Formats: sequence, C-alpha cells, structure tokens
Amino acid sequence: MTATATIKIIPILAGSKDKGYGSSITWDSRLFAKGRMGPAEVDVPSLMGVGLSQEAAEDWASRTADAVIKLGELYPAITPEIEARIEEVRKALPEAVKRGAEVRERALT
Repeated sequence: MTATATIKIIPILAGSKDKGYGSSITWDSRLFAKGRMGPAEVDVPSLMGVGLSQEAAEDWASRTADAVIKLGELYPAITPEIEARIEEVRKALPEAVKRGAEVRERALT
C-alpha cells in the first residue's frame, strides 16, 4: 500500500459456551501506519492521512471491505482443518520456545 502503512485483515474468534471457541469468526480490517499509535479504521480519511490520494484511498477502502465480506462468507467458523493445524502449533510450541531459548543463550555467550 505505502512504504509506511499497511492494511491487515484479522480474524476475531468467538463462540458460545455450548458451541465452543471458534464457532464463529468475525473478520476485521485495520490500518497500521508508522508513527501512529495503534491501528486505525480502514476508511477514506484514514487512508488519505497516510498519504494516499482520494482515488487510491477510495479504491483501497472498497477492496478491503470486499475482502472482509468474502472472508466472512468463506470462513464463518474454524474449519476442522484449521482446528487441526492450531492443535499442531499448540503441541509444537513448548519445543519451539525451548529451542528459541537455547539459540538466544548461544547468541549471548
């Protein structure tokens, strides 16, 4: 987008107690810009504020809104494949943290 700004589309996982965590996903777009404190809404004024022209800002805002809608249609909840991958990452995390600590230790000595 620009050298100092980027748009991120992130999943926000939710779910009720009976259906479980991840039974619904809300997709959200956020604008991150160097020198800005925290994310901003992806809208025309914010995009123009990071240096885009009116035309480019309108284009990016529209494309981002379309992407959020499409992701909501394609991934309204965690699929079994995604859930399995999340579990793989969770299982591998302790070993990865241990290895990271070992690498850090060697780098510092």
